[in-house]
Parts: sequence; C-alpha cells; structure tokens
Amino acid sequence: MDVIMNFRGLRGLKSLRGLRNLRSLKSLNSLMSLISLMSFVCLGGCANDGNLPDAGGNTPLGEIRFEIAIGNLSPGTRVSTGADFKSAFEDGDEIGIFAVAAGGALQASGNVIHNVKLTYSGGTWTPGTPLYFSGAQMDFYAYYPYNAAAANPADITFHVMPDQSTAANYSQSDLLSAKATGVAKGASVTLTFAHQLALVQVEVPSPGKGFGPGENLTLTLNNCVTGGTFNLTGGSLAASGSAQSVKMLRVETNPATATTYTYRALVPAQAVASGKSLCLLAQDGKLYNTPPLAAALSLTAAGAERYTAQLPADLHTVFIPHGTFTMGSSTDESGRYPNETPHQVTLTKDFYMSKYPVTFAQYDAYCDAEGITKPGDQGWGRGDRPVINVSWNNAVAYCAWLSTRTGQAWTLPTEAQWEYACRAKTTTAYSFGADATGINDYAWYSGNSGSQTHPVGEKRANPWGLYDMHGNVFEWCLDSWNDDPYGTDAKTDPVSPNAGSFRVFRGGYFSSRAQDCRSAFRDGLSPGYAYYDVGFRVVFVP
Repeated sequence: MDVIMNFRGLRGLKSLRGLRNLRSLKSLNSLMSLISLMSFVCLGGCANDGNLPDAGGNTPLGEIRFEIAIGNLSPGTRVSTGADFKSAFEDGDEIGIFAVAAGGALQASGNVIHNVKLTYSGGTWTPGTPLYFSGAQMDFYAYYPYNAAAANPADITFHVMPDQSTAANYSQSDLLSAKATGVAKGASVTLTFAHQLALVQVEVPSPGKGFGPGENLTLTLNNCVTGGTFNLTGGSLAASGSAQSVKMLRVETNPATATTYTYRALVPAQAVASGKSLCLLAQDGKLYNTPPLAAALSLTAAGAERYTAQLPADLHTVFIPHGTFTMGSSTDESGRYPNETPHQVTLTKDFYMSKYPVTFAQYDAYCDAEGITKPGDQGWGRGDRPVINVSWNNAVAYCAWLSTRTGQAWTLPTEAQWEYACRAKTTTAYSFGADATGINDYAWYSGNSGSQTHPVGEKRANPWGLYDMHGNVFEWCLDSWNDDPYGTDAKTDPVSPNAGSFRVFRGGYFSSRAQDCRSAFRDGLSPGYAYYDVGFRVVFVP
C-alpha cells in the first residue's frame, strides 16, 4: 500500500507582524485558535511559505497535513485475493506514525512524533493529536494496525487474532510497516507498506454435493506461534511464545456454489515442525486432523504457503437428537393406508443422518474403489442426482464399505429412525404442513418432476435440515417389510428383523402422488432387486 503524505505551511503567516487583521487578538492562545481554524479552511491547497513559532516562541515549526493515497498490495507477496479482502484502506482503519530528525535513531520515548494515531475516514486521514514538521528533513516510520500501547518502536508486542474467520478480524491480524527517510519540509512523503506476516492458505476440494466440504465446514490452524515482538526500526517481527490455534477465514463469498473451499490465516514467519498436524477440520459434528507434516513447513514474511486438505470419504450429515414421537398416521389423515397404525416410539440414542440421499458421485466412488459395475442412470444423469438402480443388498454393502473407510458404523436407517427424522418434531402429514399445499417447494413428485430424478438439495429442507425426504426417490430402510409390524403398543428403538421376502422403503419418488410422499407412507420391495425409483440414505450412531 503506497501512502503519500504532504506537509504544507500556512500561506502568508511568516511573522506575527504580518497579521494586520489580528490586532484584536489578546493572547497567543487566540492566535493559535485562529491558525487551527485557518488550517481547516485551507485544506484544499495551502502551500508552505514559512514557519510558525511554537507556544514558547522559539522553535520554528511547520504545520503537517496529510493527503494519503492507497495503492495495491505489492505483486507476488500474496495469493490473489477476492473482493472480500482489502486492496485499500477503509473507513476506521488506523495506522501509527513515528518520526525523528533525518538521520536520527528512533528512541523508546521523546521522538518528534511518537506513536500518533491516524484514522482513515471519507478519503482523508486525521491525526489523533496535532502534528508539526521539525527541522529541514525528517525520517518517518509507520505501521498498521495502530497499537496505543506501542511506546517503544523497537519493541512492539503483536498478536494475530485467534479467530480470523471474519474479514474484519482477518484484516486486523495483518501487520504492515513502512519507512521514508530524508523527507524535506513541503515534499510529498511516500510510504510503501510491506507485509510482516506469512499467509497460510488451505484448500479443501469438493468432489460433489453430499460429501466433501460443506457450508458448515470450519478450519483451525494449529501448531503455529501467533505473536511476537516487532521492531519498527528494522521492519522485522520476531515470533515468540507457545503455539496456539487460529480459526481461519473462508474466502469464497458464496459458499453454496463453491467447488473448492479455501481458507486463510495470517501468522508470524516461522517453521512448523515435521510430524505436526497443520489443521483441524470440523464438519457436521465430526473432527478431522490433517495428516502429520512429512517435513518442516517454512512460513516466510510476505510469503504465502498453499496446503491441500482432503476430507475422508465422508458424508454431509445432520445431527438427530433422541426422543419420543407418534409413528404412523392418525385415522383422519387424508391419503393414509391401513399399514400406518399410530403408536408411540422412543429412540434412546442420538444419531447422524446423511443430509441428502446418497448420490451417484458418492456411489460411483465406491464402485471405482471396489471394482464394481456402476448402476445405470436411466439416461437422466449422474453426479449430484440420487443413485438409483441399487438393491437393498447393494445399499447394505455400501454402508459396510463406508464404515471401513471412515471408522464409523454406518447403516441404513431403521424405519422408525427414518420417520422420526422426516417429521422433525412435526405431527402433520408432511413435515411442512397438514396438507400438500406447498409441496412444490419441498419435493419432486408427479406434479413437477417431469418423470425423472433431480439433483439432491434443490428443494427446501425439512425443519432439521434434511433434503428430499419427500419425493425424488424412495429410500431403503433397514427393516424387513410387514403389513403392520408394530401394532398399537409403545416401542423402544424398534426394528423389524431382517427376515421375510421384502424390505421397507419410505418417502415417495418422482412420480408419486402427493399423498404418497407423506411422512408416514411406507411400502416394501424385494431386497435383491434394483429399481429405477429407489435410492437410500445412511445413518450412524455416535
């Protein structure tokens, strides 16, 4: 950032005798008040024609005025930044200024200008106290952000923000410095700010909707020293202290449409030892540490270090708290079937359910890993569309593979878990209301689907953040099918044994009538056959 500072005197005020219109001024204090007023009035273009006496009448002083222009960051010192990052100073930004006579050394106290704050507002900079030019030439030192406690310019304590997840905190974590020497009175002063910190950028690739990074992914930078002592004279920061954690800033301005998730944090230059994990990733209630560094990582001032963090083959999930609900439908619910006998069910364990039905992208990754033939897509497309043409047996095998890959025991949801999650504490026919009014906002069904599947997550979620619970594809459940497996008695953690010829599916599909997309709708199919209208989602109990 280039900062230009102009120092100009007041025209025509060479001596007290030249002020013909000041006969009525009774004291020097009155004179100084008028000078202050005049300096405000002539900010548009005063020239330096002479000196003014100070309050003691001995030392010639020249008034200092600031006109500061902001340039871009020096090329090559940072990874390219987007609109959510500063490329210029903004209102409220504060820098600190020190100044000494040209060739003099900065002192711990008593400098000509000693840690004076300049605040940016509306295109101008305003000093915290009046500033005056002293002598023929001066040396200027500046730093950002301003620190009122920075008494000794050779020993400024600095710490980055421990939470840099907002743009404001990230900006306040930056450390910039500048120096201009031999500046003559009346000349323009150019201060080119240099970065004193290292930038760590972590990129998390997104293989598709439903797995990989999601909107609630957070990254924490670990094992880095976050503070030190800054010497403004030499323009250097010496990192010191124990390693801390720093919550990183998400760069993308529209996370919902991003294909790569990028995070940044600023820390002092240092070396991160080999064997340390650089980042902690948190998503959907799960924590992941990046693999230990194979070699020491060197972070340099004004440099950027890129690092790629790959999430495991995990799914976006929603936390479902345990509880009690009425499973089935009331006898007066429109469109109900006799096999929806209402009864009380208690689920004693919390669980996580995948936010979307398993997609083709997720299932294809499994097929590639295991050398399995991929299911057909009916010509409708793959990627983020829900996988179809998978049998109940196929779905169970996928759960076993996912469990091995992630270390979590994934299964198909029980029928009770599925309906409990679908209802999300509602007691109406649909999670969005007592009738099908508004179903177009929540489901792909016969009235809007065009008789095919659609990418998951395009309709609104239920109150617990689960998508496509109504329509798009039927979803396999763990239970075996029975016309009325529960009766009216209360049950705790029920699941029908895997016996018999059919397995349960729930939820409605793209050609279902609205009534067959209700929360209580249930039916069954053979577990060994794959169907073009049936997919599945998965759960695990923590």
